[in-house]
Amino acid sequence: MAETGIGHMAGRAFNTLSGGERQLVMLARGLFQDTPIMLLDEPNSHLDFANQHKIMALMQSLARKRKMTVLVTLHDPNLTHYYCDDVILIHEGGVRARGETGKTLTDEVLSCVLGDNIECDMTRKGVFVVVPKFNPDHMNEKVNL
Repeated sequence: MAETGIGHMAGRAFNTLSGGERQLVMLARGLFQDTPIMLLDEPNSHLDFANQHKIMALMQSLARKRKMTVLVTLHDPNLTHYYCDDVILIHEGGVRARGETGKTLTDEVLSCVLGDNIECDMTRKGVFVVVPKFNPDHMNEKVNL
């Protein structure tokens, strides 16, 4: 519980926790098992931005420290690029690309998987990001949600 930062929830019943808190508890349960391989399906669902990065950094750190393999499904290419060493992109039921993350997540590959409305870029601080393409024509459009 300490590694995931949920010690303060120790006395609470699982059904009283929020979705994000439940996700952290489930992750802590997996870590407690101390297995050589962890399979995680969208471990960041229900988590806010800060906790998404906290959990991914923890998984990366534990994988290296414990010399364990972590297989994780993610829908966010930014988290994938930042925290994963290797990637397998699955699209329409088949493997679209696989390999070292930095060499595999390219504009071309991601456009095939995510559509033409994205682009890969580097921020001023040298951080890789995948963002929607900016379309100035849409700036004045109103959307009813």
